[in-house]
Amino acid sequence: MPSIEFERVHGMGLAAARGAAQRVADDMQDIFSVETDWRGDELHFSSTGVSGVLRVLEDRIRLEASLGFLFS
Repeated sequence: MPSIEFERVHGMGLAAARGAAQRVADDMQDIFSVETDWRGDELHFSSTGVSGVLRVLEDRIRLEASLGFLFS
């Protein structure tokens, strides 16, 4: 299965970065019916054709996603 991985540095701090990640998760739920679940500082998400995790750290975020056939 194809995958997407990237990491970005941020200067927001952990709490603000989690808030920003939650806003993105809310938008993904509304627009794409993506299911999300926080497990500590990891935002797990899944929908038809895509699943993955967004790890929120003090100074960076890391996205790892697996794409199904239709998204690849």
